[in-house]
Amino acid sequence: MCICENIDVEEQQISISNETRRWGKIVIVVDFNENNNIDLYNLVTQAKKKCASVVTVRDNKIEL
Repeated sequence: MCICENIDVEEQQISISNETRRWGKIVIVVDFNENNNIDLYNLVTQAKKKCASVVTVRDNKIEL
């Protein structure tokens, strides 16, 4: 599954981590390492269709 194919190779450095939120829920956080040229809202729309899960943007990070 590739939802980032329209992003240049130089811009594709990301960090993926797990965080535990309230009531023990695990959230996957995708951080694009302060790269502001990426349309996160478009990526979220595509990820929602591909993953069929709740996806949101918070603090310039994508949360699944």
